[in-house]
Amino acid sequence: MRWRGRARPVLIGAIGVATLVIAVVAFVQDRQFASRAERADGQVVRLVSSSGSRSTTYKPVVEFRVGGRLVTITGSVGSSPPSYSVGEKVTVMYLPGNPEGATIDSWESRFLLPGVFALIGLVLVGVGIA
Repeated sequence: MRWRGRARPVLIGAIGVATLVIAVVAFVQDRQFASRAERADGQVVRLVSSSGSRSTTYKPVVEFRVGGRLVTITGSVGSSPPSYSVGEKVTVMYLPGNPEGATIDSWESRFLLPGVFALIGLVLVGVGIA
């Protein structure tokens, strides 16, 4: 009977641990990507808007050159207000041979997802322990 009363906190704690594992995996994948990636200077050429039920978010569209070829990517993170301005210079990272898979080298693009998962995981583990 004692286990039944602890089942919910144990489950919440287990979900928290799983969420922390996801955060660690995302962080490690970013570190591996960053260690192999080439870097290039880019420029925000426009902002792409996406309207939701409550607000409009904006993603940067960035152009950069690789071997004389112009490459255009859209940032993976939208924000409101926009995090970037048209004309702003940014650094992009891409794996050799795949510049179309580039990402903006910024805190939001690289660490927001692992950070959110880590925070949620810590809260859930804390609730499970308490």
